[in-house]
Amino acid sequence: MSDLSETGCRVQSRHPLKIGTSLALVAELPQPVLITEARVVWVMGRWSGLEFLHVSPTERTRLRHFLWRHISRAMVSDHPPLFTLVSSSHQNRKMLKAIF
Repeated sequence: MSDLSETGCRVQSRHPLKIGTSLALVAELPQPVLITEARVVWVMGRWSGLEFLHVSPTERTRLRHFLWRHISRAMVSDHPPLFTLVSSSHQNRKMLKAIF
């Protein structure tokens, strides 16, 4: 597994997968994360791109924590911020908003 994000990843398999195939997988991270439904969205030889369609809130939190802990500070140190903290009208919660 590589190019892991909150919404998908790239995987290599022994046999090519077919676009549109649905599958479940476990991301073997320090705390394993169960992806209950993912879909193959592209294929290039034995490499495939997966889109995560269903991840429980608990599993998504584990995945987010892993990703945030492993973002290289070198990637963001000399660049403008990628996210900003904004208020949400929903229950006065703070949220991250992407800045692109």
